[in-house]
Amino acid sequence: MEDSEVINFSALERELQAALEADKKYRRENDAKFRAIHQNVGSYEEFRNIVLASHLKPIERKDTASNSRKQPWNSIASATRPTNSLQCDMMEAAGFHPRTAAEFSRDWRRFAGSAEDRYQLLISLGGENLQQIFHAEIGSGLLGEFLLILSKCLQSGDVVTVVTILEGMTRTGRFGLNVSFLSQVEQDACLTLFHSLLNVAGDDDSRTNMGQAREQGSTDGDTTHICPPLDIEAAKGENLVEKLKPLMKLYGVHAYEAPEDKEDVFARRACPAFLVFESAAYLEDMTIELPCHCKPTEAHSVVWYYQKHLRSEKSRVLTDFDGTVLVDSSQVGRKVDQRSRFSIRLFSLLVFRVQEADSGHYVCGTATGQFFYGYDVDVQQARRVSFPRRPGAPNPNPRRTEGPDGQYIVFTSFWPWSVCDRCGVPGEQTRVGLCYMHSEYLNVRYIRDTSKPTTAPCGSAAVPQRFKLEGKRGAELAVRGCTATCPPEPEEMAEQKTLLEFLGFEETVSRVPVYYHNHPIDSPLVLACPGAKPQHAVAWDQGKQPLYRAEYMEGLNKTARVYIDAGHHLHFSPVQLEDQGSYYCWLQGKLAAEIRLGVYLRLGRRRQFSDPESVYALRAIILCYALYTLIFVIFVVVRFCWRSLKRKVV
Repeated sequence: MEDSEVINFSALERELQAALEADKKYRRENDAKFRAIHQNVGSYEEFRNIVLASHLKPIERKDTASNSRKQPWNSIASATRPTNSLQCDMMEAAGFHPRTAAEFSRDWRRFAGSAEDRYQLLISLGGENLQQIFHAEIGSGLLGEFLLILSKCLQSGDVVTVVTILEGMTRTGRFGLNVSFLSQVEQDACLTLFHSLLNVAGDDDSRTNMGQAREQGSTDGDTTHICPPLDIEAAKGENLVEKLKPLMKLYGVHAYEAPEDKEDVFARRACPAFLVFESAAYLEDMTIELPCHCKPTEAHSVVWYYQKHLRSEKSRVLTDFDGTVLVDSSQVGRKVDQRSRFSIRLFSLLVFRVQEADSGHYVCGTATGQFFYGYDVDVQQARRVSFPRRPGAPNPNPRRTEGPDGQYIVFTSFWPWSVCDRCGVPGEQTRVGLCYMHSEYLNVRYIRDTSKPTTAPCGSAAVPQRFKLEGKRGAELAVRGCTATCPPEPEEMAEQKTLLEFLGFEETVSRVPVYYHNHPIDSPLVLACPGAKPQHAVAWDQGKQPLYRAEYMEGLNKTARVYIDAGHHLHFSPVQLEDQGSYYCWLQGKLAAEIRLGVYLRLGRRRQFSDPESVYALRAIILCYALYTLIFVIFVVVRFCWRSLKRKVV
């Protein structure tokens, strides 16, 4: 091999590291530019300084909390200076107040050994002076030190001054950023400070709520300096509650307030003495929710039971007996077992991508055999899809079928048309029609709409078996075209647009949430729109190409690899390399999410029997084996018959 063909891995590694560093620097400076634009900087110099300082990071609180601030090059600020020098400095500071942040930092370090002296320094300055000193921003860690000192050394006569100090700090630059950098000890000190102020103010309700939060907080901190106790009665007349409540929100203490008491929703509805079932019909591939409308107050968890037919010995328990079953809906497939497609949240049963085989009775109860509420669920498959051409045409009359002797009437009940699933471009509207039956011979144990007591879903157990309606009727789905205008978008600031054009780059921030997913090639994939519900209008776009149901609806083309089912899911059977890219999801006529799909080759993975390729290969092998067996049997039979016939002739 020649020398020119030898690969220098060290050079390649250095080149790769340099490229990564350059990319990080570009992204860091680009983010700093956007941050400067959103902060509405006053001049280009300030904008440039923010970009140049983009590589700097704030000092961690743990690096400065435990160490004292020392300046070994400054003999005056050294901790080994004589005691008489400290006394002279204190006497001098009594008649002199700092006017800048540098002077305040000098005095603050001077009193590092005494919390009482630091407290007196803050009280002597007051809120207005501190606001003027730190009008640009508060130094690193100073806000947390202020809260620690004020919480330890608060005195009853200084309550009003402390409140003004807290108000003045909120008007300083980057106050919210400093609050977000507070450590846990400093947050607990802030909570203790407001608790003490509320005690002095005499607000009983707020004092109770803050006391509960204080018990949960940490009690860590420096307790070396013990300050005088509070004299609560001395400032009992000060009404500071109205000032403290907005300050609590600014300092992030409002999260500790106790929630309001709400009425128990289960106390409104009493459980029936005799277990009855509420009839409900749904379309296949939808995600349904069955709430447990009633339960005793002493029952803290529920157990859901499933029976295909009432009084059947085959029952399923859909719970872990704690009422806390949770599953990832994105991992739920159509052929997955029912026990892997349900979830229990707040006593309600959620069944993902419900199938026609999931029809039956669902009962809410306990592990001891108590039953509270029941459902009779009829899941119907969309066996007919229609595409009306005229969007403004009136709704057709429901198709009716009358039984013998007028015992029942079967009809299709349609939902109202959904909103247009897209705006600004041609879209579609959908309407679901479910099969119902009207009869006077329905089972009275099944609860129905009070306005229509003689109507029930076609697959409900309330329908007598002698009518034999199974398999005759199903759900229908209607799709028609529509157009809708998009709501006006917020106008972009002229200054921001001009600055972006001057800098020579465009803002690429997506206005919708972006989701990333990588999937292996030649395997099935199902995409669901985040936040979509069964009654919502959902649409899909592949890049700039809309995927209309008129072309991609399930069932229109039996050999289609990409299709949309009745539950608004986008299917790939299987996914290929050309499917990678961006997919946009529309929800209720608005762009809701962007899913960036990546497809990769599976290398070195052991195949399993559940893979589609393995299933296809096994089917082909079994079919060929059966065909060869059949040919062999036919050959043997023909040969036997031929020999028998030949013997008879001889």
